Amino acid sequence: MADHPASSPILEVSGLHKRFPLDQKLIGAPKHFIYAVNGVSLQLRPGRTVGLVGESGCGKSTVGKLICGLETPDVGQIRFRGEEVSRYSSAEKMAYHRRVQIIFQNPYTSLNPRQRAGRMLGEIFRVHRLCAPAEIEKRVSDILEAVGLPPESRQRYPFEFSGGQRQRLCIARALTVQPEAIVCDEPVSALDVSIQAQILRLLKKLQKEYNLAYLFISHDLSVVYHVCDEVLIMYLGRIVEHGPVERIFKNPAHPYTKALLSAVPIPDPQSGRKRIILSGEIPSPTRIPPGCPFFSRCSQRMEVCENSPPPMRQVGPGQETHCWLYE
Repeated sequence: MADHPASSPILEVSGLHKRFPLDQKLIGAPKHFIYAVNGVSLQLRPGRTVGLVGESGCGKSTVGKLICGLETPDVGQIRFRGEEVSRYSSAEKMAYHRRVQIIFQNPYTSLNPRQRAGRMLGEIFRVHRLCAPAEIEKRVSDILEAVGLPPESRQRYPFEFSGGQRQRLCIARALTVQPEAIVCDEPVSALDVSIQAQILRLLKKLQKEYNLAYLFISHDLSVVYHVCDEVLIMYLGRIVEHGPVERIFKNPAHPYTKALLSAVPIPDPQSGRKRIILSGEIPSPTRIPPGCPFFSRCSQRMEVCENSPPPMRQVGPGQETHCWLYE
């Protein structure tokens, strides 16, 4: 885990909400919605990595898409360098998309199978007019070299790369426009363990070289611990706890965070740590509970948890949790 000096955030997200219609109608508004993101707030700083952790379907990837402009929030603000993104003009939005990029989970489906790597990257230079046409070939070779791919790989199609090489190509595509922040949406979950380590080292190397801000979305807590500076724990579209990664992993406060961390394998049969097995029904994302979203599965639930949203409480230096246990 890297240690970076404090710096002002380049991207701030506050009170983000997003819902998706469940029953599309030709006439009239839909009656049912999936509430994917419910009041998420976070900050990204240069040279630092913020982890976003939670179960599958909790809304992690939707947060990443909202930040990158692939989805439009229903409520909430996204500010880049202090300016609200929703007020950008068309030209300003294009500039924003260059500054904030995304690396998707599956490197094969996110690449155009009919384009060679060189043409794919060269098209970005042409569309955004990042250099003179005569310089494009050299710039493509430079960006391939920066991610550990040989210059001759520019003639290959995506299917001719291995899984790790395809992810390196996706990273190269994100770097081409010289971004300031990158959303890493589970960038190593589809790769073998040995290849995962290579890609993570590459991401850390590029972050140090270009002073990049990362939002690292993952469900692998062991990976999050080693690459992130801060971590946000997400459950049913809400952030239930956040803070420095060291404090969260050593002193988790929220019952859901404790359950997640108890599932992380420890290579010591004598550790004596007990696994916390969650029981109860997971609430439907179409009917978000009025109180704590974790109420139905929490072994420490109280009467107030069922109908009253838990307040945010500071439980340590930089560590905050939304839980009635600390009221």
